[in-house]
Amino acid sequence: MQGQFWELVKPKQSKPPRRILCTVEEADFVQKLGRTRRRSAQERARFLLGKYNEVLAILQTKEDSAPKGKVVSAIAADWYLALKSLGKEKSLTIYQTSIKIYIDAAGDHDVAVFKTSHGLAFLDSLSSRANYRGGQLSVATQRKHIRTVQAMFNWAAKRRLIDRPIYLERPAAVQRDPAAFDLQELTTLKKHLEGKLAATPTHHIQSVEVKTYYRAFILAFFTMLRVGAVWSLSLKQIDLEKRRVLIKSDPELGWNPKKLKETEKPISSGLLEFLADDIAGRSPEERYYLDNGSGSLAVKLPTLSRAFGRLWAEAGIELNGRQPFHGIRKGVLSELAAKGATDVELQDAADHDSIETTRRHYITKKRGTQSALFESIEWSDLDNS
Repeated sequence: MQGQFWELVKPKQSKPPRRILCTVEEADFVQKLGRTRRRSAQERARFLLGKYNEVLAILQTKEDSAPKGKVVSAIAADWYLALKSLGKEKSLTIYQTSIKIYIDAAGDHDVAVFKTSHGLAFLDSLSSRANYRGGQLSVATQRKHIRTVQAMFNWAAKRRLIDRPIYLERPAAVQRDPAAFDLQELTTLKKHLEGKLAATPTHHIQSVEVKTYYRAFILAFFTMLRVGAVWSLSLKQIDLEKRRVLIKSDPELGWNPKKLKETEKPISSGLLEFLADDIAGRSPEERYYLDNGSGSLAVKLPTLSRAFGRLWAEAGIELNGRQPFHGIRKGVLSELAAKGATDVELQDAADHDSIETTRRHYITKKRGTQSALFESIEWSDLDNS
């Protein structure tokens, strides 16, 4: 049975909010001393009035406690502080751009009076907005900005900074196969790096640079780690005896794994052979996997990503929208899918929270344990392609 709460009607609202009070059986019958009897009309009216007042008190408490008058910029400021506490300062600039586009289009309005027209104004602004080349923003970029603003509204709703969920319209996503490098292309890059290593004298300053990129490529290929995890990895996090690589935060570098999720990656037989030889030849001063030989990192994180863009070009392979480093991870996951790995195994290997992320962005070909899955990655995949 429902009650109509006229006390909560707001200006320009024609109908009162409705809420369930109880079931029909609860209103009609009462249990006492193990027996059930029908309520009289007067008892039934008193019971329903009591239920009505209980629900009304709950609704009024919620309405009174929900903060009012929060504008978008104020919500955004609270969100930024929360993101900083989670170690996501590097993403703030991107998020701030999305919020600014929203406010410019829809205004810095009170979120309590959000209307569909606000979201449509944001969408219209994105669809007509020029990118840095003067062309139209791609649908993917538009959706990225909308996801950012939606994430902020979702965060605020969960913490009751706004009193109701807000949903933004998105343009339909263009369905494409994930952009990844295939084994032949990965083999070409490996041979290119090995050629550079052979052609560079050991004492030459470029020797450390080329060795760094080769190490990064090999680890990315055998573990499918993200670029930040490869870059920040210390030698202490590589356990050859237990055959595992530990991925965790590094306060000294100010780096954190995605969503602060620490994880372990198995070391396959192929990777074990490479790491054993590589680590055995290092100096005692070295601390990082991508060390410069004296205890410091050989390259900065942004430089590492950009360098692979240059390396692909040197190897004669066009990116065609593929990410220079992340595309390696996508390529290996795609090949594992082709070898028969299940979606759940691939999700585990990629450390994705959602299996839909794996399916939508990482599996380009149709198609145990994670350790068994990693064992299927072999040197022959690169050498025989």
